[in-house]
Amino acid sequence: MSSDTKRAEQLLNECIGVMVACQGCNTVVWANDTGTYNLWCGISGLFNMMGMPCRLCGTRGNYDGYNVTGSHRDRFHAYDGWSTMRALAQYERWTWDIAGDNSWRSNEEIDAAFGRTPKEEVAKP
Repeated sequence: MSSDTKRAEQLLNECIGVMVACQGCNTVVWANDTGTYNLWCGISGLFNMMGMPCRLCGTRGNYDGYNVTGSHRDRFHAYDGWSTMRALAQYERWTWDIAGDNSWRSNEEIDAAFGRTPKEEVAKP
């Protein structure tokens, strides 16, 4: 196998995004497109171990995680991490409802007290 072929294969397997879905409400509740596989690969397991409730339905310990790669991007004919994650969520029949500021806060928490900050008013694609 040539070095170009190996590099192409490596790029297809590189993580371009991570998303966490709640199996209680069948919803993607958190996503990140940093592509830092080693940092985020076990985030759903961590949420489960900590017993974090879903910010939407309150279910605890029922998360599933997805590491999205270049292979997924090619399979869904997407162009970046976010479009690939959304395509994978649609394929898996998950609703896409991450917090507007990509935090773990509910939309009610984001809007409460002081309202949205200018940064939070800009929705991610």
